[in-house]
Amino acid sequence: MPTATSEDSEKLASTKFSVTKRVDRGQKKKRYIQLSSSGIRCTNGSKVKWEHALNDVLGMEEVASGEGKPPRVTITVRQQYTFDCESESQLQRMLSVLERFSRLGQTKSVESSGGGSREGTMAVGRGDAQGVSGIGGGEEGRYSLERERGGAEGREEGGDGTTASGSISGRRKKRLGPDDFEQLKVIGKGGFGKVVQVRKKDDQKVYAMKMLKKSEVYRRKQVEHTKVERDILCSCTHPFLVRLHYSFQTHDKLYLVMDYVNGGELYYHLRNAGRFPEHLAKFYIAEVVLGLDYLHSRNIIYRDLKPENILLDSDGHIRITDFGLAKVCRDSLGEEQSAATFCGTAEHMAP
Repeated sequence: MPTATSEDSEKLASTKFSVTKRVDRGQKKKRYIQLSSSGIRCTNGSKVKWEHALNDVLGMEEVASGEGKPPRVTITVRQQYTFDCESESQLQRMLSVLERFSRLGQTKSVESSGGGSREGTMAVGRGDAQGVSGIGGGEEGRYSLERERGGAEGREEGGDGTTASGSISGRRKKRLGPDDFEQLKVIGKGGFGKVVQVRKKDDQKVYAMKMLKKSEVYRRKQVEHTKVERDILCSCTHPFLVRLHYSFQTHDKLYLVMDYVNGGELYYHLRNAGRFPEHLAKFYIAEVVLGLDYLHSRNIIYRDLKPENILLDSDGHIRITDFGLAKVCRDSLGEEQSAATFCGTAEHMAP
């Protein structure tokens, strides 16, 4: 990518675009997107709706909108924001301006939650909005996004495209990869990959490693669901939720290293028992409610509650797992996000 010049900076002091935001039930709201060398701002004319520094902008992509509909653009910051553009030329201008600003700031380091700093690049281009994510090495013609967001745990990235997370610390952690774990046995398989019981070689701790094939994630258009699952696991710490300890990637796979919960699925125990005693059923229900209440307090809806997604640990307590259908329904600035998708597991959905 060519290096931006000071002339670019002078020409792009600030650029403003009039766009339309679609909300629930087809309602439309006028918004203004202002791009500058310091960041991106969304206003309704008089009030700033949200604002982010340039280094917090993960990408901007054109979204397929259908014949006869206005061109659409998705901006990914800490949340994704999708707008209708006034014209194709306006959309292309927005993409061009943000890309040039990203080149102006591409040498700036980004402070991680771990106290270290890291270099980042921004994804700007055409394609499915779900492609704007922390998943690199994907489809041809798409910029690989090598910058990760700070979450509950700090993350470190390497030049080889491998991204690893570690606990919060003032110093940088060693970059992790698959070779840092010994695979013990396969404990689950699915359409995207498998879950393996692993042992971390340096401290001998046992975890469950979820290994996802990028090709399948892209093919089934599950990039956004996968990213949301990772982000929620990173941001949530609760005794009745499975916790994410590390996440990293190679050119063809994604890895999520989580708690290994050795008691098995609640479904397995219910099937063997036929029926739980009332006191035990109340115990499990209470812990599930506490876990869901914690998620709701963080504006997260789970959307796939079933016995197969509830694990039991060695002490008999529950752990809710599998956040692939979960959704953050309010962004960091308090703006509501719609949740109209019909989803879940048919046998366990409300009538």
